[in-house]
Amino acid sequence: MSPEYRLNSKKAMKCRFSMKSKLHPVASKNTRYWTRATPAQLRLIEAFCAGKEIVDLGGRDGSFACHLLSAGARRATNLDHSKGLRRIIAKNLTHHLGTFAGYHAAFPNRRWDVGILSWPVKFASIIGAVIPILNNCETVVYLGKNSASTQCGSRDLWEHLTGRDLLTHIERNVASVLIYGGAERTADLIQEEELGLKALDC
Repeated sequence: MSPEYRLNSKKAMKCRFSMKSKLHPVASKNTRYWTRATPAQLRLIEAFCAGKEIVDLGGRDGSFACHLLSAGARRATNLDHSKGLRRIIAKNLTHHLGTFAGYHAAFPNRRWDVGILSWPVKFASIIGAVIPILNNCETVVYLGKNSASTQCGSRDLWEHLTGRDLLTHIERNVASVLIYGGAERTADLIQEEELGLKALDC
């Protein structure tokens, strides 16, 4: 099993307090990716995660998972390969250091209620390995932005996502939130998805 990383208890308590008392904690390189979401977008994500077991795929220090736990998620796993990060400790939050492919190989039957993808990278060799994990998630939350100049996720990822039922979404200029269920697709494609499917794999 991958090692678990913890901050000292004083910093953990400070983090948990700030998450509850302020919608957006002070942005850093570890938090700015998810704090781009609007308050309405965060409330939507929180509603789908309440009472659920979630996995944050590429969640860096675990700040988003910590926020969602404070908003009512039941249990969270933060999966990230970045070394040298001081990861947040919180009740019901587990960290795993490693790649998506390595984690799935070690835990192929691990299932979650909700999988979180925030600003996924565009490199097919990395993000393609997340798809087997998404197959084990009942619901998938995507937060990011595709445009003429930005790309979130590979074409393979968007082919997977657009094969799932789009339950709801909020598109904004800075970031879009799309929430997918496990059923087959019934809704038409929206702009964020159309741009994602035009991605050039790197």
